[in-house]
Amino acid sequence: SSLISSDPRYICPCDKYVCYNTAIHTQRYPGEKIMVDFITIGQREGISPGVVFTYTDTIPFTSVLRSVNRCNTYDVSYTPISGNLYLSTEYSSNIGVSDFYQMIISIIILPCPAG
Repeated sequence: SSLISSDPRYICPCDKYVCYNTAIHTQRYPGEKIMVDFITIGQREGISPGVVFTYTDTIPFTSVLRSVNRCNTYDVSYTPISGNLYLSTEYSSNIGVSDFYQMIISIIILPCPAG
């Protein structure tokens, strides 16, 4: 893919080229980091760095990441609560259409191990 000038539209995991509302399922222990590899893709399927918003459906939390022009690993750790974490781009076209695409990270927080 070539670098083009557009806002990011899709968020793609680095290990597969599926960019349409992808879901990742993971389990973590309390306090364990949640690292995600992804790249943002623009309107014409080229690599397009830009802003990615992260938010949850369980607690009030929003943060902003800035993607770069290659696959990269991002720390998206947020809180030790099971639920969904969303990575989202907001896309605005030149004809005024606004849309967003997201990657969902479904997180199950495991109980602390005995001992």
